[in-house]
Amino acid sequence: MHYLTQEEIVGVKKLLKVTNTPYIVKNLSIHNSLAVIAIKVCLVHGITLAELKSQKRNRHLLNARIDFYYIASNYTKKLDADIARYLNRHHTVIIHYAKKHKPSADYKTIYGLLDQ
Repeated sequence: MHYLTQEEIVGVKKLLKVTNTPYIVKNLSIHNSLAVIAIKVCLVHGITLAELKSQKRNRHLLNARIDFYYIASNYTKKLDADIARYLNRHHTVIIHYAKKHKPSADYKTIYGLLDQ
């Protein structure tokens, strides 16, 4: 089982406070969950969870979503449709990410955080 470090817990609390999330993210300690991957991507890219899932198409948000997709598809056994649903996107957008874009340099940093 994989647990978040103290630094990551503080980051999650900041994310939830900034996004005014009305619900509690459950099962953050479950290994390979999309929520843990999303939070770590947000921490590395300096964005909120709401921005990761938003419809905005800014380049820094797109890079974070691409990194999230690559990690989620390689690190979990989730289907592209499940990953797209988590990001509030259509599955064809996720397929486009895979064909047209490569992960950013932060990809290896995030991937390393997941192995801790």
